[in-house]
Amino acid sequence: MDEQSRDAGTTRRRTPSGRRRVAALRPRCLVDHVPSLTSLIGAATAAYAAALVAAPRVLIGPSGLPDDARTRALVRALGARDAGIGLVMVAAPRGRVRDLATAARVLSDLTDAAVFPSAVTERGRAAAVGGSAALWGALNLAAAVLDRRAGR
Repeated sequence: MDEQSRDAGTTRRRTPSGRRRVAALRPRCLVDHVPSLTSLIGAATAAYAAALVAAPRVLIGPSGLPDDARTRALVRALGARDAGIGLVMVAAPRGRVRDLATAARVLSDLTDAAVFPSAVTERGRAAAVGGSAALWGALNLAAAVLDRRAGR
């Protein structure tokens, strides 16, 4: 295969009968620099978590949790946990470390979905808090599965 045909996104191959066939490849510029879905979600998680550490009311206000010193400390701790996991998801190469970080993220979200609604007094908000955490967990899991299938 010559350099021009590879850079152009095609390659020449012979079929079993000996005839030449041109097969299209994905353009290298689109494939080589695409980050994994897991790292993109990890970045979004880390950014939101940093906001929770800096301003816990970002979560306290919409969720209806009591706005007191204990709740703010708890939200900051959860933000620190999520920021750490999110940054590992961004930085880790594909493989065991990223899989473990993603598993930690999914388990954290599912645990949050199970526990947090009990701390929210308003029923509608409690359902929204639990559903949001469960949705993030499912999104992380889906990203990990899609990345595995794509070899990212």
